This record gives sequence, structure tokens and C-alpha cells, in this order.
Amino acid sequence: MNYWIEEIEQSTDVHIKMLRYRHDVSHDIDISEFSKVDREVYLSYGSKKRQLEFYFTRLLWLSFKKGGKITYKTSGKPLIKNGFISISHSHDCIAIAYSKKNEVGVDIEPISNKIKRVKHKFSHPDENYTELLDLTKSWCIKEAVYKLLDLFDIIFMENILVENVDSPANTIVELEGEVIRTKAQVIELPNDMILAYAIGN
Repeated sequence: MNYWIEEIEQSTDVHIKMLRYRHDVSHDIDISEFSKVDREVYLSYGSKKRQLEFYFTRLLWLSFKKGGKITYKTSGKPLIKNGFISISHSHDCIAIAYSKKNEVGVDIEPISNKIKRVKHKFSHPDENYTELLDLTKSWCIKEAVYKLLDLFDIIFMENILVENVDSPANTIVELEGEVIRTKAQVIELPNDMILAYAIGN
């Protein structure tokens, strides 16, 4: 099989699935189940990589069997009519978090030494994470919180403090005098990936 879907989390608050696909093989692409708009968007991409990413994102969403199409706010945040959704892509992995009742943010990241090279761009002055795993978790948590809150002009190193990187990870978001406290759950996946998600109240 050229792709497979995994259940990551399922509770009364959130349902998370991840799809992994092999980008180095040809795929039998069937877009007949897609909406007219999604078919047009798929065909509009000139890049095969971008087409595969779009295709498998929609395929993963269909597996939730919730119906409804995905649209986007001007900020890029995905929207659905029958609940809340968050999407993350990384290499050949796609994660979708769905909640019927609450806003949600999800992120997946590979554990890679590249994160150390950009540490200075996202680490808050009050954070002291130096290990590769902790830095990856911190970045992933910040991305999940950012997607949850959908706030404009957030700067990770200035506005988001990750107090701890293991579940539940406590974060403090300060922006224009407002302080928002959130919690994120962190999951270490078996393929050297980290997944973090945050759920609104």
C-alpha cells in the first residue's frame, strides 16, 4: 500500500488521525469523491508534490466521515461547518485534528538537527531547552497553540512561553497586554516525529 492511516487520539474532546504516504512511488489518484471546488484546486497545482499533499489531506478528511468541505479563512486557518478542524503537513505525513465542540490546533514535526539552527528564532528568553527532542517539542507546541488561537502577528520567541514540554505542556501567550494560558498534549510518534495538539475551552 502506498499510504496508510493511523489513529492517534480519540476522546470526547478530539479525534486525531495521521496519514503517511510514499512520495517516491506513483499513486492511483481518484478525485471523483472530491467536491467540484476541491477537484479544481487539485488540478490547479503545477507541482506533483503539492498535488499529493492536497490529495492525501482530503483523503484523510474523508476517512473521518463527517461530511462537509474544508474552506479557509484569510489567515489560512481551515474551517468546516460541523465542528472544528486543524491540519498539519510534514514531509510525507499529514495530521488532522477534529473536534465537534472546541477550537483545536495540531502540529507534527520531524526530530531533526535543523531545529537547533533556528532555535534563536523561536525560543523565548525564559526557555532553556537545549536537547534536540525538547526543542522539537517546544516548536511543535508553539505551532499547535498558534493554530488554535489564530492570532495575527504572534512572534514565537516573544509571545509564546512554553513552561514545560511534556504532557500536559503549559504555555503562556502574551500579546498586546493580553495573557492567554493554554495546555498542549505532546505525543512521540514511532517514526521520529512529534505531534502536539491544543484544544480551546
